[in-house]
Amino acid sequence: MLFQTDLNVIAPLSILLKRSSEMPVMLIVRPSARAGDDVRTCSQAGWRARVLSPVEIEPDEAALRDLGEQFSRSDAVFWVSPTVVETSAPYVDFSDDLKVQVAVGQASGRALERCGAKNVSVPKEGNDSEAVLRLPVWDTLPQGAHILIVRGRGGRDFLAESLKKKTLRWKSRKCISDDLMN
Repeated sequence: MLFQTDLNVIAPLSILLKRSSEMPVMLIVRPSARAGDDVRTCSQAGWRARVLSPVEIEPDEAALRDLGEQFSRSDAVFWVSPTVVETSAPYVDFSDDLKVQVAVGQASGRALERCGAKNVSVPKEGNDSEAVLRLPVWDTLPQGAHILIVRGRGGRDFLAESLKKKTLRWKSRKCISDDLMN
């Protein structure tokens, strides 16, 4: 009976997303600024894409004004997303090639490189805090090194607590807000 109930819920959605005379439709739920690659991928696969953006990303101007100073005092910087990189990059100076930049995933790493960062560490597998913590870069930092976590609202508490156990000092900086749309 559970299977039948699931079908009753899924059926109206599938009717909404696919009409028999049209290409299938993929519903992409992402901030509109991040949906472009997904829309292109769907198109290449023969699907039409519809973007639903229940969250809009907005810069936190007060936090961004202080970011440059915090960035310059850090031994390493952890970036949580491409959006955070793109929003924050104009406020920092990447000319210090020695400062370690750590990205949560490949897309964040590419965003850092596009913004001029040179010394970027990215997990080869995985795109979460656990994968980041397995990077050998943490073992190369001196005890008590200052780590800046550049993020949006909330998150990455596990990473921060794990860095503290490695006797690294961290500071978190919220640089974007993700406000739910009404």
